[in-house]
Order: sequence, then C-alpha cells, then structure tokens
Amino acid sequence: MIKLSSFIYLLVSQILCLDQWQCTCEQLMTEFDCMTQQKNRFRLGEIDQSSICFWYQEKCQNLMNYLSDVSCTSLNNQECSFVSESLFTINPVCAWYYKADGGQCTKFTRCQDYKYQSELIAEVECSNLGCNRIKNQCSFDYRGRQEQYCSEIGDQKTCDITFLKDKLTICQWNTSTKKCGGFNFEQCSDLTTEQNCDFANTFCKWKDQLCIERVCGDKELEYKSGSQICISFYSLTNKKYMQCVENNNGDCIESDPETLLPYQCNYFSRLTYLWNTTTSSCTPCLYVGQSDIIKVAIIILFVIFL
Repeated sequence: MIKLSSFIYLLVSQILCLDQWQCTCEQLMTEFDCMTQQKNRFRLGEIDQSSICFWYQEKCQNLMNYLSDVSCTSLNNQECSFVSESLFTINPVCAWYYKADGGQCTKFTRCQDYKYQSELIAEVECSNLGCNRIKNQCSFDYRGRQEQYCSEIGDQKTCDITFLKDKLTICQWNTSTKKCGGFNFEQCSDLTTEQNCDFANTFCKWKDQLCIERVCGDKELEYKSGSQICISFYSLTNKKYMQCVENNNGDCIESDPETLLPYQCNYFSRLTYLWNTTTSSCTPCLYVGQSDIIKVAIIILFVIFL
C-alpha cells in the first residue's frame, strides 16, 4: 500500500505541476548541508546559481537575501561597480542605471531593467551584471536569478548553446527573423535530433537514432578518473529524481534516496533531498517550507475520501 506522504507528494506534483529541482538555502536544516551546498553545486555542474548559502544564527540563510538591504543609492559609480564586480561577482547586489543626468546606483532588480545610451557601454555593463544584451538593453540573465526566456537572447551564438532546464526549453535561432525562439518538450521522445537530445542529457540519452529517457543501468564516463560511474537523473515520466547507486556486482541500480545517510543525503540526491533533523531522515525538499502546498494536498485528500 502506498504511503500517505508519498501519495500527497505524487498528487500535489501532478495537480500543481510542482517540479522541485533543488533545495533552497532556507530549506536546509543542518550546518553540513548548508555549508556544502555551494561546493556541491559546482561539483554537479550547477554553476548557474541564484543563491549563496551560509550558516548564521543556527539556520541556513541566503547571503543575497541577507544583504539585500544594502543602500545602493548612496554609492557613486565607482563604488557601485566595486560592490557589484568585486564583492559579489556571482550575484551583484547593486547596479548602475544610466540616465540622462548621469545615472544612479540602484539595487539590482533584473537584467531587462537596465538600459544605456551607448551599445558599447551596454555590452560592458550587461556582462558585468551577468546579463546578455539586445542593442542598448540588458536581457537574458545567465545566472538564473530571474525568469529566463529564449526571446531575451539577442545573438545566435548564445541562442544556439542555451538550454532552459527548468522550462524544458531548447533555444533555437530563427535565421529568417534573426531572433531567438524556444522549442518546448515534455518527453525525451519529443527530441528528434541528437543535438537536441544531448542538450537534455540531464533527462535523456541518444541511442539507436532515438532520444529516450535515462535509466539507472546507464553509466557515464567520469571526466577526471576516466571510469564508468552511476549517474542519477530526473525522470520526466515519474516527475522526480531517480537515485542511482552501484551495487556489489558493479551494476547501476535504482535506490531510494530516503535511505541515504546524513552526509550523503543532499549531494547524492542531486540537491533535491535534505537531512531532516526533526525526523532524522533524508526527506524531499518539497516537504520543508511548503506549508501552503501541504495544506492544499490535505484539502484535496479530504475531498477525495469524503
């Protein structure tokens, strides 16, 4: 019989389409998970991050949120650039907004809010903010701090190498309109070319001229060691990360992330589970800090079983 907690998770994810890619800083409950989150993001290739976690006052916090009250408007151009480019190279807190009277240092909002008089200035300043540009305006946010759309990309080179994982969208350049558009897919079988399938290698693999969903039996060549290793993956069919481990025979098999130990939980689940100090178990991040979602699920269950 299916566990009630598992049923709630399945029900909510299907009805509300909630794909919890990774834990946020605020969801993490242990100092170990908090302090290793950033390092693990880099190890997993997740370099496009929107937060830096740090442990303070017995809880995990997002450094960018913690420092969001910095008074940017009191800074001159040079000071503003120093704060953005030197102190916070991953996520600048402040950004210089050019205006007719010279401009002003403002709290960073989103790339599209920054426009400049010169395309040359726009290119330099947009790049410093981690943004692409279209003419005199900053656009596509490389660092994933805000919503991203293919249409915000202004050049073919960037467009052709961009895959929006959270949106399941592959960006494609339209040679006729000279604009970047997006191709959305729901299953690996929707991808009919090897190039597009390779873009979605977090979920899919190219085999026998078809793009198919990964299984735990697949192994990949580890870049540094050159050995074949198990790779966990997100299942588009099951709408969850599939935890893959190597057994004593060297086979890659499916495993339950809830059986992972405290120091394995967050990393080996590809940052989608955390160590829950209340239950002393490895728990999906969806359960933590999502009280409103849980309430919705309970209401739905109540109606179903009424």
